[in-house]
Amino acid sequence: MKLPIKTAAALIASAAYLLLNSNLSAQNVQCNIPSNLYKPKIAKTDCQNKTNADYYLLALSWSPQFCYEMRGKGNADVQMQCKDNKFGFVVHGLWPQKINAKNKCDQPRNCNNSIIVSDNIIKQNLCMVPGVNLIQNEWQKHGSCAFSSPDNYYAATTKLWNNLKKPDLIALQNSKHNLTVGDVEQAFIKENPKLAAKNINIEMNSGRYLKEVRICYDLNLNYRECERKGTPAHLSIKIGQ
Repeated sequence: MKLPIKTAAALIASAAYLLLNSNLSAQNVQCNIPSNLYKPKIAKTDCQNKTNADYYLLALSWSPQFCYEMRGKGNADVQMQCKDNKFGFVVHGLWPQKINAKNKCDQPRNCNNSIIVSDNIIKQNLCMVPGVNLIQNEWQKHGSCAFSSPDNYYAATTKLWNNLKKPDLIALQNSKHNLTVGDVEQAFIKENPKLAAKNINIEMNSGRYLKEVRICYDLNLNYRECERKGTPAHLSIKIGQ
């Protein structure tokens, strides 16, 4: 028996939500979605470059550090991520990248800014990309340069997110007298045996607190070497809580 199209779509969305939340549960995270979602805003375009991507970069933000740095700021995205929830890793974005790009305006950027992300896509992805405007902006700035629609962009992002196991960095820090960038890299490699240090970039702030872990992929969404070298493995690093 064939299901009505709307029913089938609802079941697919429900399955995607459960899959995402099972991944979140593995990080001991509970996700609370606001009952009334605000409408996303199209951000002002900083620069535009309609060039083809050579590879992708998945940027995972360490939410506790982001929330610490955003304390006292009250926009709705920060409220959702930092007040209504307590996350570990979240997705900042999936970014099409160009080899030898010198700055952000050399990268594929703002290729199509006319599409508003639908409420359904926002609800399906808000526990992974925790902000309505963040979801809109990542599609506008990055996704529109390599994917035909927000649906396709966030389907690819969800696939990478769900396939990447995230280590428990708080436990790792508690077990180490002097945690290094290399220790964080190796923690990811231990959880994901096909991953290698050359596929990972670690970003930290001036106080040596972890900000982001960035994973590089080829255009077929397989791991590939990152063009830009990240923070040296021997440097010490701290994990905010």
